[in-house]
Amino acid sequence: HGHSNYISSSSSYHTIIMSLAHLERARAVHVQNETLERDIASEFSRPGVDGTHKRRLAQSHRVRGMLDRMRGNGKKLKRYYADEDGSRKEEVERTGGRNNNNNNNN
Repeated sequence: HGHSNYISSSSSYHTIIMSLAHLERARAVHVQNETLERDIASEFSRPGVDGTHKRRLAQSHRVRGMLDRMRGNGKKLKRYYADEDGSRKEEVERTGGRNNNNNNNN
């Protein structure tokens, strides 16, 4: 009897931890995109941007790499927020959060 409660509690705990980990990964992707935005702005504000063709080309490649990472992150977030399988909604409910789609009265 006591053992059954432990398994149930342990399972719930594991589910909540996994949910938090998934939400934390989504948050980390947002933070990474913000960092990339700042890095791109910094790249364009560097003195000597109007330097040699070689320097401009290298800068262009660096910025393109950052934009590609942001685009990939955007695709990940789009899939996460699309919530086609309902897992994000379940995660939010399991962790005690509210689904913003159902709470527009705020």
